Amino acid sequence: MFESEFWYNQGKWIIFAVLIIAATVLLIFLYGKNKITTKSITYGAVLIALAFAFSLLPPIFQLPQGGSIRLLVMLPLFLYAYTFGFFRGVTVCAIFGLLYIIIEPFMFHPIQVFLDYPLAFAFLGCAGIFSKFKKNQILFFLIGVVIGLIGRFFCHVLSGIIFFSEAAGEAGYESALLYSLAYNSFIFVAGAIEIGEILVLYFTRQLKILTKYLRRANEEKSDKLPAA
Repeated sequence: MFESEFWYNQGKWIIFAVLIIAATVLLIFLYGKNKITTKSITYGAVLIALAFAFSLLPPIFQLPQGGSIRLLVMLPLFLYAYTFGFFRGVTVCAIFGLLYIIIEPFMFHPIQVFLDYPLAFAFLGCAGIFSKFKKNQILFFLIGVVIGLIGRFFCHVLSGIIFFSEAAGEAGYESALLYSLAYNSFIFVAGAIEIGEILVLYFTRQLKILTKYLRRANEEKSDKLPAA
């Protein structure tokens, strides 16, 4: 009885989630023809390690069923995506998402794990969508960041609707959708903090220095790392 009711109420969302996963895999396959160099892997590993180190710091705020607000965690991922491009950014962010399971291990179902970790974080790679734009770079960087945050929010909301609907009633919500939207709104608080960090780097001219260094590493043909 419980299983039939579950599939009646949540089945359409599970099918929707599977379609999203399939579309993501197809997108990665289509963009997989892009050349991944030794330097892009090296810098990706360094910035993943940096983001992971920041994630080990105590969170500003921790939610009871997964999710937290932490300083600086997404910043290295955004910088990598913007300087190395969309596909590489998505790949690195997805890898970090898998590692983030170590930090906040809330696992109930394979689809839930995929939605809340690799897929949700992979969307942060959207910060690199406009990486080729030469004018108004900070504006397009921030637009890409916002798109990535919305994508991550969407994944968490979908996961909440499917797998955490019982918590909606306990929290006084009649709709699992409304509960999931409210619960996962922490993403935009965390995102606003990350955007603030980007703006601090921009106005202190450190953002230009960092992106120039990383772009030079991305554009040089040699696999030797550029001098600082």
